[in-house]
Amino acid sequence: YGSDAITIVGVNETTQVLPFLYPNPVNGESRLQLPAGVWNIRMYDSTGRLISENNRIQGVSSLSAQPLHSGYYLLRATNESGDAWTIPFLIK
Repeated sequence: YGSDAITIVGVNETTQVLPFLYPNPVNGESRLQLPAGVWNIRMYDSTGRLISENNRIQGVSSLSAQPLHSGYYLLRATNESGDAWTIPFLIK
């Protein structure tokens, strides 16, 4: 046994919580789970028209599909740090 040094190499793992809409497809009401922080949420229909906007959302929020017609929609979540997520979803 010599005086050779042993080097241990590791990888730092980070866990990132992603925005999540469930259930999807939506039938009545759904829940939107957001990562930590304050988020601005915009909902668009399939033509790109802005349907609704909610600012300063945190944690878990409810999404009611009652006033909306069946079809394909997009949720766009942005925060002050510049993070942005687009979540496609379907309303039955």
